[in-house]
Amino acid sequence: GVDFMEKNLYKHRAIIQSQNIITAKQRKTFNALMTIAKPQLKQDSAKYKFTTTIQEIQTMISTKRVRKEELKESLEELMDLKLEFNVLENSKWKSWHKMVLVSWIQIDSEDNIIFEFPSPIRENIINPEIYGVIDMNVNKKLDGSHSIPIYEFCKDYIKCDVPRLELNVFKKLLGVEGKYKEPRDLKKRILDPATKEINENPFCV
Repeated sequence: GVDFMEKNLYKHRAIIQSQNIITAKQRKTFNALMTIAKPQLKQDSAKYKFTTTIQEIQTMISTKRVRKEELKESLEELMDLKLEFNVLENSKWKSWHKMVLVSWIQIDSEDNIIFEFPSPIRENIINPEIYGVIDMNVNKKLDGSHSIPIYEFCKDYIKCDVPRLELNVFKKLLGVEGKYKEPRDLKKRILDPATKEINENPFCV
């Protein structure tokens, strides 16, 4: 299994900078699946089916008990979502726009999970061109829908110049396009709670 206490996810910048239309639980589950797939890909770079268990995912995504049915629902929803990646278009993946997150999932009677990723995601798990280092302890402890994408975006730009973003692009990264027309509302309802949760998490420091 994966010892999440000692694992970082080297997450490709284009994947970090995705349109955030997924829930916190879905994003955390996707990060966990990528973390699980990496050592299996290191052993066999041609591997396309990866294995884990319901219990391992539950342990990696939350400090609280996640019901099995809840997790199965999140996994199923990941297969139905198409996300826009590389929103800021600052990686070589200029043509990488939309794709599903997980292309196939099976859960057997013993709660083993077998799953597949689309080939571009597999390639960038094993060899990310530009990446942010995501601490899986943080992935486990942050629960706010907007805390995780903001944390990932900040990790992506550690020791780099943070780009100047248009407000509508920033909203797209947070999945709130068309909402919070007043900047003060965006700050009060999204940025302040997310900043508070991130700053109170000792693993973020």
